[in-house]
Amino acid sequence: MGGDLEGWNWVSSNPTAYSGTLASQSNISSGMHQHYFYGASNTLTVNAGESLFAYVYLDPNNLPSEVMLQWNEGGWEHRAYWGASVTPWGVEGTNSRRYMGPLPNAGQWVRLEVAASQVGLEGRTINGMAFTLYGGRATWDRAGKSSQAGSAPVGEPVVITQLEHTGTFSLVEHFGNLRPNVDLGVNLDFIGYSFSFRPSTQRYRR
Repeated sequence: MGGDLEGWNWVSSNPTAYSGTLASQSNISSGMHQHYFYGASNTLTVNAGESLFAYVYLDPNNLPSEVMLQWNEGGWEHRAYWGASVTPWGVEGTNSRRYMGPLPNAGQWVRLEVAASQVGLEGRTINGMAFTLYGGRATWDRAGKSSQAGSAPVGEPVVITQLEHTGTFSLVEHFGNLRPNVDLGVNLDFIGYSFSFRPSTQRYRR
């Protein structure tokens, strides 16, 4: 786990988490800033036809000019962004830099969703994600993959990120019914696939 001009800052209010009790909030910055994880020991395979998503809450008093999601499957050349094209990475209009539309609405939780085929991740195995902004501040919550575009109904397989208070770092896929998990800092509140990430004493850097 690591970050550029910010770390992993877990909050329970302002805003209230979309899922569970905690969400990850960025710093306020005038330039590019991000937090990320990669090199997970247990990885996530993306199948044909699946989508990748993340829930974001933009601070209405500190709007970024660009919001970007990045996925790592050995390299970071899988990106989608919303808003202005400001960050320097990738080639516009390719898997390495795919424009998805204007900034999402501020002051509310919004689901960002990208077909895996748009960023070259169908049939690939993900070991990390980056949550990137240019300027402003955002709060991030549930993120992962879905086999169906849009908000998945109960029973639809999805993947969610959670913070687990152990001494290792990995992505873990598991099944579960609707119940709290005492090992997690936030509750598993969705039926289906999920994965957890755990902070490590080793600092991962890009």
